[in-house]
Amino acid sequence: MTPSDKIITAVRQYCLDLFQSGLSTQQSIASGLLNGVEYFVGGQFENIAELKSDLKIVGQENLAIRTSGFSKSGHIKQIEIEQQKFIDFIDSLKLENIANIRLPFRRRLSDSESKLVRQNLELHWNFDGGYWEPLTECSPQPFSFYPLESLNTSDYQKLIDTLFEITIDTIFEISEDRLDYEIEVAEFDKEGCETIYTDKNNKWIVYISHEGTIAFGGLELLEKLDTLFVNKLQFRNTW
Repeated sequence: MTPSDKIITAVRQYCLDLFQSGLSTQQSIASGLLNGVEYFVGGQFENIAELKSDLKIVGQENLAIRTSGFSKSGHIKQIEIEQQKFIDFIDSLKLENIANIRLPFRRRLSDSESKLVRQNLELHWNFDGGYWEPLTECSPQPFSFYPLESLNTSDYQKLIDTLFEITIDTIFEISEDRLDYEIEVAEFDKEGCETIYTDKNNKWIVYISHEGTIAFGGLELLEKLDTLFVNKLQFRNTW
């Protein structure tokens, strides 16, 4: 683990711990900070002082965006307190004291990267940022869908295992709130409402809707899932 990896991972862990230990306001603060910090995942930075400064700046910028609707004095005070704690934590980080923590790869896409991924999704899958199948008939390629409740934990693990088989790289997670990420396949989340997952070559797509459906596209993925979900075929394309 490089020095910059250690710094970024330690700050990510700080935000995750804040989220886990807090109530709704604190969780919003943690999410805002993390939204900024995860832009830096995977990058290599020679100047640690500059990296720490950038983490503080971008974290606070995204905190302001995430909490822009907060107006109560108590909430504003809590934001100020947690913001200063975040700054103090980063300032206190010393490489020799940071353990080699391993967190799943999760990198927020830049605006230009996000725009390109969304353009490719529209080109290959006719996904324009709104509903995909089955809420609208838009897929230019074969697809199938299932009610989320028809698939159990074992089925979702089979899905993840299959995505591992047919994908040799990280994948994209494209969400309704336009917080788009590059993630490990294992980080696929069935709770990702109004979220699209796809590989970097757009060979397959998985879409989770707020209507409680999960849709799949891509011939190789469909063929494998028909075999894996053979005992669930009565639920296919029904809702």
